[in-house]
Amino acid sequence: MAYFFPHPGLGQVLSFSRKSVGRVGDPARIVTLDDFEVVSVDVVIRDAADAVLEQGPAALIAGQWTYAATTVVAAGDTVKIEATAKDHPGNPGVKTMPWLIA
Repeated sequence: MAYFFPHPGLGQVLSFSRKSVGRVGDPARIVTLDDFEVVSVDVVIRDAADAVLEQGPAALIAGQWTYAATTVVAAGDTVKIEATAKDHPGNPGVKTMPWLIA
């Protein structure tokens, strides 16, 4: 039987927190959409050359998916934040967004 519902959607990877300066622990918050429920979100952060700087699962905290950075990024550098959300059947939804570190 085919899965007839749409794949989970990702709103926007909103941003690192307003206080972000590329420090360890700075959060990326991810808004997700699905017809039932998003059960996991994985995050990959890449540098301008597309090399993976870090990756890992986001945590669902107070109803919002949040990923805490584990790598220092220099001010002025641009990274790409890629978030992949999965629903109960395991269908993925992917969104990538550039982010300039202030």
